[in-house]
Amino acid sequence: MGPRGRKQAILAAAEVEKLGGVDYIYSSTLYRALDTAKAFYDWFQVPWYVWPALCETGRSQWPRLREMQNCSEELADDCCRSGVTEKAPELERDYPRERYPLLGELQEQYPHIVLSQPFDWPDKWWLPLVDETREAAYARARKVIDAIEQQHGNGDCRVALVGHGAFGSVLMTVLAEAPPCDHNRFRFAHTAFSCVELREDGTIQVVFADYIAHLYPHYLTGY
Repeated sequence: MGPRGRKQAILAAAEVEKLGGVDYIYSSTLYRALDTAKAFYDWFQVPWYVWPALCETGRSQWPRLREMQNCSEELADDCCRSGVTEKAPELERDYPRERYPLLGELQEQYPHIVLSQPFDWPDKWWLPLVDETREAAYARARKVIDAIEQQHGNGDCRVALVGHGAFGSVLMTVLAEAPPCDHNRFRFAHTAFSCVELREDGTIQVVFADYIAHLYPHYLTGY
């Protein structure tokens, strides 16, 4: 993350404190989310969980993958889920470890993170995300929401999910109970954030989305 990205993350953390702060942080295993989450951890000093399930999805590839499925072609994630590893070297070339370290290596770079998670995920955490279809992405979002609600639904707490634009839109779409789509229904600037309330009666309210009040013009990017 460069100087502008670090400043954006700090501005976001400061603004979240004005709005009530957070009690827990969850981030994906991609560096840009980890570095943003670290700014939140440095600011709030609360538990910080790292879940590969919060990683970005390849939204632009969904039509192609759907066409491949319609032609009965085997996708890379089908091989990973079935335990077939012949394609692993090819996938590792596409996702080099210097950019995407093994799950077990992240603790060395980010010593404050908690890697415990309610998902069955391999150490080569990027493999299940390769060739992820729209249906798989929406199912992943539903699992994330259910897991967060199970862990924190009985308490009055604020949870920050630090992720990415396309998967963030999927999460918001599921929370808003809207139908799946191939485009980003919800837009996010870099370090913009949204607020969703999970109420005791089981209903969900989107309080606001794509909040950018903390990003004065020089730091507003990603649109």
